[in-house]
Amino acid sequence: MGSSLSRLIAWLKPPVKAKASPPSSAPPTVSIQTAQKPKYNPADYVFSKLINSTATKLPGSIPQGMPINIEDCENSTIFVYDVTAQAAFLSVIVWSALLYALVSSFGKSDAMRDCKNLHVFLYVATQPIIESSSDVTFSCFRYAYPELDDQFIRAHLPQFTNEWSNIYDFNDSTGKNWVLAGPSIDLIRAHYKDPPAETLDIVKVDTSYEDSCIPCTLGKTPRQTVESCVVISFASLESTMRVIRHVQRKSSIVQVKLQPYTNDELDKLFGNGVDPALQKLAKGHSQCIVLEVNSPSVLDVIKNVLGQEEQGVRDLIWVSADTAAGRNDVKTWFGDVLLP
Repeated sequence: MGSSLSRLIAWLKPPVKAKASPPSSAPPTVSIQTAQKPKYNPADYVFSKLINSTATKLPGSIPQGMPINIEDCENSTIFVYDVTAQAAFLSVIVWSALLYALVSSFGKSDAMRDCKNLHVFLYVATQPIIESSSDVTFSCFRYAYPELDDQFIRAHLPQFTNEWSNIYDFNDSTGKNWVLAGPSIDLIRAHYKDPPAETLDIVKVDTSYEDSCIPCTLGKTPRQTVESCVVISFASLESTMRVIRHVQRKSSIVQVKLQPYTNDELDKLFGNGVDPALQKLAKGHSQCIVLEVNSPSVLDVIKNVLGQEEQGVRDLIWVSADTAAGRNDVKTWFGDVLLP
């Protein structure tokens, strides 16, 4: 009886609600998963002990920041169609290679050591260095394929700064270990190797070798003639490069530079007796492309090239008044004139 009554009381008694825990002031725990960076084997980016061989790196095949080393190779052809942080050439003999983006930052430079009997068609944004090397010929880089323009942009390489002819030799200051050769089309076709057929299907190289996304310059090689003029473009980079490509098919571009400036620098650059037409063009812009062009009848060549452009482009390009003024303009913008 007693146990039955206890059960009845327990059944009639309202259930006791559990006390809720006070809210926690601690922040909720968040699980963060860090993406694993892919691992690369540096040995995959070394061309070593190649003899009578051909090797290729296609666009997109080199990880960002990865250097390229070419070492102990002989009589081989190497094509690198991608951006590389740094390029080193060690103990290379009778070698042909395409390496365009040799330096992707201004703090690094192209280095070549223990090499001989090479012809290098070079683009490099800083001074190229050789060490313990001999019989090396340098010419200006001249190459084109569809991905090249974008690769120069990604690598932060300046189109209008190419130090290809400014060679520094650790072992000698007389220049006996290297020579410069002007980048003629005939010279290029004699030395450039056509890529393998399977590479051409992917990269679409322009094997005419007449165009590139950087100007082809004479650098420190001799000029053809004493007839030089200065061309200054305030047009877009795309329009300016189009003009440059047409100009270099008919004459030689000796040197080129991108000249940025501020409003405070206008008088310094474009004052003191400068053509008023140039002063007027300079106002309202913050940079210009300056070229020294050299060839017989150079002003006629420039006039014919600009005649093919739209009026809006022609109106943004200034040219030396005559060849006598041109020599002074070259000295003003680039320093002393080198005789041919």
